[in-house]
Amino acid sequence: MKNKKKTTKLIRIFSLITIALVFLFLILLVVQINFKKLFGEFNKEEKMFVIEDKCSIMMGNIIHEIKDGDRCKIMCKNECSVRKMSFLNFSFIWKNDSCHVCNCYCR
Repeated sequence: MKNKKKTTKLIRIFSLITIALVFLFLILLVVQINFKKLFGEFNKEEKMFVIEDKCSIMMGNIIHEIKDGDRCKIMCKNECSVRKMSFLNFSFIWKNDSCHVCNCYCR
């Protein structure tokens, strides 16, 4: 009877030590992986990039590379992707007498 109590007590102590070591291992693993990589996406600053509309005059009309908001959005998504950032938003400013303005917001 006395041996049985000792073995159950040893099993409990061994279990607690094993759980503590596994927990410590997981903490060290998260630190090693770099905590910022796991949760850094939420803390990144929003950045704005301007995509230039290369326009030219042909037969009295202005020809635009970025013709409308949909084209601006596609170019913004591509720009964010190239910079390994996530796309947030865009703004497109239509100008009749000069080149359009396309602003991209990435995080």
